[in-house]
Amino acid sequence: MNCAIHASKIDTHEIASSPLSTERTDRGPATRVSSLSKPRDERGNGRVSVGIGGRRTGHGVAVPSTDCHSSEGATAQDSHGYRTHVETMRFDHAGIATDDATTLATLYTDLFGASLVHEEEFDGMRVVFLDLGNGYFELLEPLEDGTIARYVDDHGSGIHHLAVETDDIAGALERARELGLELIDEAPRRGAWGHDVAFLHPKSTGGVLVEFVEH
Repeated sequence: MNCAIHASKIDTHEIASSPLSTERTDRGPATRVSSLSKPRDERGNGRVSVGIGGRRTGHGVAVPSTDCHSSEGATAQDSHGYRTHVETMRFDHAGIATDDATTLATLYTDLFGASLVHEEEFDGMRVVFLDLGNGYFELLEPLEDGTIARYVDDHGSGIHHLAVETDDIAGALERARELGLELIDEAPRRGAWGHDVAFLHPKSTGGVLVEFVEH
């Protein structure tokens, strides 16, 4: 499809146009594997990423506007008047707190046909990932006192957080700051399955604890 590409700024200052490229890979069939035997990078998720040149420090990416529309992202206006690309993130997993990850994993495997693809002990928890084909359940069983243990004590088992995948977690955090959201993590930190994560405060996100995950 041919699209006329041009860059725009509110004061009509023009910036160089940049090529747009997309890459997609198809999710392969889920298989049951033993603990720590399958890096998360090899999950085979169907992902779409959009590469755009012309990054502007602190304000995302200055992108060309086009005469056609794409579902891979949106545009917004930064404080300097540039149109910036806003990454379309993908649902990654629902974090579920439980006092018995084994029993819950068996239930979800039998009920949903989910596959156990990863488990580990991390940060005082037993963490189990179940693959549902288009996302994961992350089961969180506390092994010692901590955030999840207190959550289970106060609320019982249930959904603890929702996670979205981003290709640029630092950029996602910067965008959250620009939107005036309160961050729990000011910088990315190491999370389960060896990937960088950061949380947003639920009072800024409609009562939902939101996690950014970078693969």
